[in-house]
Amino acid sequence: MLSALTALVLYVAARNPVSLSGWLYAGALLAACVALLVNPWVRYRRWVRRLGLGALMSLVLIGAGRCTMVGSSWRGGMSMQTWPDGDDARLLDRIIDERDLAFLGLEVLPYTGMIFEQEARGARAAFAKVYGELAERHGNVASPFAATWLGLQRAAAYDVVLFSSKPRASRAVVLLHGSTGNYVFECFLMARALASLGVLTVCPSTGVEGAWWKGDGPAILDSTLQQLARRGVKRVVLAGLSNGGIGASLLASRVAGARRGRARVVGLLLLFGLTPRAPRTWLPTLVLHASGDARMSARAARGYVARAKNARLVTLRGDHFAMAKRPRAVGRVVRAFVKRLLGGR
Repeated sequence: MLSALTALVLYVAARNPVSLSGWLYAGALLAACVALLVNPWVRYRRWVRRLGLGALMSLVLIGAGRCTMVGSSWRGGMSMQTWPDGDDARLLDRIIDERDLAFLGLEVLPYTGMIFEQEARGARAAFAKVYGELAERHGNVASPFAATWLGLQRAAAYDVVLFSSKPRASRAVVLLHGSTGNYVFECFLMARALASLGVLTVCPSTGVEGAWWKGDGPAILDSTLQQLARRGVKRVVLAGLSNGGIGASLLASRVAGARRGRARVVGLLLLFGLTPRAPRTWLPTLVLHASGDARMSARAARGYVARAKNARLVTLRGDHFAMAKRPRAVGRVVRAFVKRLLGGR
């Protein structure tokens, strides 16, 4: 098992621009694997055992080093916190660099059917470019993926990624993540598109399926809107990506408008995900659809817009990963919609 894991990690590291910590983890795993494999066959086992122990200690030290070096407070306009208390990011969320897991997923998930062939095409280069810019702007950052995959996101304590070019923004876009969990990657893409508007980009976390309409999902969204109100945010555009779009379309009528103790939701942005069965809402709505999207059909998008009271459909070339592969085209459409509802600086 360890041999297979080591081989996979080395394969991913060799083919992708992984982080320095990713390479260090790979080296430590290789040393541990060598120690286990040669131990039964060598005469001087004491040195082999020392190699294995050193490898295990290296894994611990690398993780501890990341926990120390990776910050969660505001750095270059980005922060990760645990709400509703506003605590710093959990130590668990700092151990592994998100980009390493993302590239691992791009290598493995196409073989499982979780990523389609057309989605995988060009994804590696797009992801590498985005993660490179994220690292350049914000350095080593924590990520909510670990806590999400371990089922730790609850209404009483959930991870939130925040981006803002203004310390005290009064307007925000709340982005609900899709399946496979919450990632800084998608939040950064949204924030980068909206940077010129001076709004706060807020990305809360729920379960790994991104099923916002059940479990703790609705309560986490309510809590997020309450926390934003306490921080001085008055108006919000609710956005959802993929499965998060399904959740946003289902919950929009529930959170629309002004409610005591919550930031006011004034618009709905559905990115490559929705359900035509969602309740009607009076909120101004933008539905963004990719012409080659195998997950959200054009028929579903048109059906939703036809039923909605104040919705517009925009179709772009691309697939379900269009937000990463065509960031400028997606960004222009998203920015224009948000600017109309929230205004600029």
